[in-house]
Amino acid sequence: MTMIRIWGSEALPFTQERGCELWQGHRNKWLKLVVNNTVVQSVEQRFVDGELICLYGSAEDSKSVEEIKNNLSKIKIPVPVNFFDINPNRKQFLFRLENCISWMMQAIKEMPNSLMLGLPELYNSYKKQSGFAIVARGSKVIVNTSVTDLLKVLSKHEWINNVTNTQDFETHFVACHNEVAPPSQCLEFSIPKMFGDMPEYPKCPKADCTLNIETVTTFKCCHGKY
Repeated sequence: MTMIRIWGSEALPFTQERGCELWQGHRNKWLKLVVNNTVVQSVEQRFVDGELICLYGSAEDSKSVEEIKNNLSKIKIPVPVNFFDINPNRKQFLFRLENCISWMMQAIKEMPNSLMLGLPELYNSYKKQSGFAIVARGSKVIVNTSVTDLLKVLSKHEWINNVTNTQDFETHFVACHNEVAPPSQCLEFSIPKMFGDMPEYPKCPKADCTLNIETVTTFKCCHGKY
């Protein structure tokens, strides 16, 4: 059932080998696997059309999500950008996200490299920060960040004045994001322990680092919340 909900009819013949094979073929298109029409209505066609999309949400109804909506009501972006709050379908979103990470770990059988950190980073923002925010053109991810950092970008209105087309939006959004949310010196992300083995001595995914990454076991109860 899990494979059908993630892959659809491609899942046949419903084996672990088939699941790993499918992941290898879709690993650069993970946003399309995590977010489909069951999470955001008509988003699959927006992916096909290459529209500018901003998806955001939180594991709980955070104040930052409401502040994003308030900011969007006060600013005028001169190019079409579709903003979607996934919270109404957060249970379906989390199901797809956790299962995509699980299939990724089974397929690669090691810690994700720097090109595959998008899923764990998204999970970390969603579960352990105030929430996640993704800006994408179609299904190509431009920025994968937290709702707190998205709020910082939207609060700095000056960059919007320089936007005249969709390419301008990408360029100035990324520049503003890098200014208000510079990358941390530490790399920290979470992987849900669902099934499958974790590597015993995981290497740091950053290309310029040769150290083993620290692993910590966390016990947590969400009291039925997603």
